[in-house]
Amino acid sequence: LEIFAALLRIAEVEGLADRRALAPIDLSALLEEMVDTSRPDYEASGRNLLADISRNLKVRGDRRLLAQAVSNLLENALRHTPAGTTATLLAKSAAGVIDVTLEDDGPGVSEYEAERLFQRFARTEASRTTDGHGLGLALVRAVAVGHGGDATLSRFTDGFGILLRFPQ
Repeated sequence: LEIFAALLRIAEVEGLADRRALAPIDLSALLEEMVDTSRPDYEASGRNLLADISRNLKVRGDRRLLAQAVSNLLENALRHTPAGTTATLLAKSAAGVIDVTLEDDGPGVSEYEAERLFQRFARTEASRTTDGHGLGLALVRAVAVGHGGDATLSRFTDGFGILLRFPQ
């Protein structure tokens, strides 16, 4: 049921992209809230969560979906990195776009695994023993695309990172 619900959620996000009522969102405030909510879990697990979020980042969007995408990224970094890892959420505006990046200094993934991470049911070999179904990054990309942007890897060796890019 959990897998089916996640697949339906991805299909809903993809199918409603053109019809969804988008509203002005204070992305800076949303990201700060997400970091504040997640930081205790990071600290309890022996990981660090840092943030460098520019002020007054505004997008037209669906607050609930944007929060879900960022939550998926934060949970992935918490779930798939060893204790002692530092994750950093960065958000800035440049040249008419807003870049939101979550990067960590964990082990990263192989090039083969990196190429398929945004596919549904994609899991790295190291993550096979952890909870999850390999749908989180597919949803993250669907949300980004539904907001006129994209989700890509910012790095996958010597750490790991996902870049969300949204139009301003």
